[in-house]
Amino acid sequence: MAVLGVASGEVVHITAAAVGLSALFADAPAVFTALRQAGAGYLAYLGVQALRRAWRADPLWSRRPRSAAAALTCAAR
Repeated sequence: MAVLGVASGEVVHITAAAVGLSALFADAPAVFTALRQAGAGYLAYLGVQALRRAWRADPLWSRRPRSAAAALTCAAR
């Protein structure tokens, strides 16, 4: 029964937030554009970080296994 109460409360809050944000974006398109630009910048940041990690990572074949089980796991890749 508690789950039903929590879920219904969440629905009310999510609906209120969605209505409020849509009203804000309708009244101030510049805010919506700024939010979109911030989201695009964040996605670009995540992409750059993923590329940097991929470039710094050692290739799988250069890692030496520490045990027989690890050797079999590396060989299976």
